[in-house]
Amino acid sequence: MNPMREIRTNPRQFAPSFLVVFIAALFGTVIMQGIEILTAWMSSAKIVSESDTAQGLLTTVGLVFFVIALFVSSIVIANTFSIIIAGRSRQLALLRLIGASSRRLRRAASVEGLLVSIPSAIAAFLVSTALAKATTAYLGEQITVEPELLSPMMFLPGAATIVVTWFSAYLGA
Repeated sequence: MNPMREIRTNPRQFAPSFLVVFIAALFGTVIMQGIEILTAWMSSAKIVSESDTAQGLLTTVGLVFFVIALFVSSIVIANTFSIIIAGRSRQLALLRLIGASSRRLRRAASVEGLLVSIPSAIAAFLVSTALAKATTAYLGEQITVEPELLSPMMFLPGAATIVVTWFSAYLGA
C-alpha cells in the first residue's frame, strides 16, 4: 500500500481529514497569535503593561482552549481515518492475504496522516498569519508594542496538530 498513490488516485477521501486538521491548526494558531496581539494591545495601556498577571492569564486561557481543541480534533481525525481505512477493507484484506503485515499497513496509514497534515497545517498557519497581520493593521496606532507573530511559539499549534494527526491516523488504522 503506497500512501502517495492513495492520495493521488482518490484525493477526495482525504478532504475531511484535511479540513479537520486545517481547522484545528488554524484555531490553535489564531489563539496564539490573538493572545500576542491582545497582549500587545493591552500593553499599550499603562495599568496592564505593569501587570504580569493579566498577560499570564491570557496565555493560560488560550492554551487551555487550544488543548481542548486539540483533544477534540484528535478524536475527529481518528474517526475520519477509521472511516477511510474501513472504506478500503477489501483492499487491506487482499494485501493481508498476500502477505502484508499489519505493522506495514498501519505505517502506511500513518504516513498518509503525515502527508495530509503537513500541507493543511502550513495552510492554516499562513491563513492565521494573514488574519493577524490584517488585525494589527486595523488596530494601527492603538498598538504601541509590536506583536511577535512569527515567534517559535506560533509554530507550536501546527506542529502539535501534525503529531496528533500522525498518531490518530496510526490508531485509526
